[in-house]
Amino acid sequence: MVKKSNQERYKVIARDHATLYFHGAAYIEASGTTSKDVIGITDNSLAILTENGFWKYAVRMKISLRVTKITLKRLENRRFFQRVYRKQKESCRAVQSITKLIRRSNLSILTNRQLSIMYKRTYSLWLEMNKWGQIPNLADFEHFLLTDKIMNFLEERCSGKSISAGEAFGLLVAPIEQSPLAHYEIDFYDTLALIQSRPAIRQLFTKKKTSDFELLLKRFPKVQRAIDRLVERYDWMQYHYDGPIILDLKYFIDMLASEVRQRIDGKRKVTELRSHMVDTKKQQRDMEQFIDLAPHERYWVLVGRTFAYLKALRKDTVFISSRNSDQLFTELGHRLQISRTQARYMSPVEAQLWLKRGEADVELLNNRYRYSVIYVDSKRLHVVTGQRARQLGKLFYEERVKKNIKELTGTSAYPGKVKGRVRIIIHADDMKKMNKGDILVSPATNPNVVPAMKIAGAIVTDEGGVTCHAAIVSRELKKPCVIGTKVATKVFKDGDRVEVDAGKGVIKKI
Repeated sequence: MVKKSNQERYKVIARDHATLYFHGAAYIEASGTTSKDVIGITDNSLAILTENGFWKYAVRMKISLRVTKITLKRLENRRFFQRVYRKQKESCRAVQSITKLIRRSNLSILTNRQLSIMYKRTYSLWLEMNKWGQIPNLADFEHFLLTDKIMNFLEERCSGKSISAGEAFGLLVAPIEQSPLAHYEIDFYDTLALIQSRPAIRQLFTKKKTSDFELLLKRFPKVQRAIDRLVERYDWMQYHYDGPIILDLKYFIDMLASEVRQRIDGKRKVTELRSHMVDTKKQQRDMEQFIDLAPHERYWVLVGRTFAYLKALRKDTVFISSRNSDQLFTELGHRLQISRTQARYMSPVEAQLWLKRGEADVELLNNRYRYSVIYVDSKRLHVVTGQRARQLGKLFYEERVKKNIKELTGTSAYPGKVKGRVRIIIHADDMKKMNKGDILVSPATNPNVVPAMKIAGAIVTDEGGVTCHAAIVSRELKKPCVIGTKVATKVFKDGDRVEVDAGKGVIKKI
């Protein structure tokens, strides 16, 4: 960083609970060092302040706006866009592959050197994933330039038509490729259909008491294998960044039993889900023709649609791979006599050094957890604690909220109008206060709060653009959704009665 007098302050644009290296340092290091290989300049606008494990993710607005504009300019080149698409998919596959290997390996038989090499290799693949993952983020995060670009020509094209720009937007940018989480419902209802196809097993799943299911399932090996596959593929859905929730066999049995008791037709649901993707493609083609999009406008719609998928893919990969690497940090902690959380605060280089000497710098790790700042300059990543971190922390600021605000505006992710009670959902634990029809208000949604999104009357977020998680899921669920309000979680509180007019992007207290 340069002298304080010349520094632009950091605006806090996201908050979360997550440990340091895979989730914070890997993203900021990729943006500040490897981004030059992709967009021609390094993005040194990012920083994270950690206080007692709670993140404040921030940017220097002028620098990040410049980088975003350069990114959009690069995206005018279709070959560049296709390269980003290809590389992001490849890098996500690589991260999932190595962490799946970690999950299935007996790490206790590895030498300290082998264990440290595994951590270093995993981190390097995580860096590569973030190197390409930053492009969809830069295009449409905080400044929302991609959203604005698409909405500007849709406003013109939809003028005088029987459909609003918001409705056209919601349809056109809906992803038609499925991320791992999007595959879950098909796999789940396929399993449900298998259960319902056999009277004996269907009868078993109508029982309210499911505690003895695991033993009884042994009589039905095909069904048991299908449920075991659900556990293997989707036990990460509530893990988030650092756990500790890992879904087990009982969770999926309970979910399936609930559907059986409600007489949900699994086979019909699978047919509906599969046809939905086909219908969406056709509807998108018809919409492009109906509002007469020009070729270059169709291209930018494709970029938005593809980036929505890529962001969902990367987000799911982060959570899948965080769960799959759980054992790695448990083993590192065991060998260095520190907790799994403390192990997540050390770098791959530190892990190598400390495993050699057989002792970790516990005070350093604790200081990073209590109060630290991560930033990057043109040369390397910096993780600072103590007085230096406190000084840098003074450069962070948050959006101010005016008193007595009765109305907020944001971007429509999916149209619709609904009234309901606000429920602030920040963590998965908050979902227990959600009732059907409540208005889910969150800084930003993640896969672990999807169950709450399914019963919500509408979804409202502080953060997000056309490609954010809330926008993607709301389109799949056909739930009214307003994103990018900046301050909804500060303006509203649990129990407030509001009206969400997602077509106009407006939320009012009533």
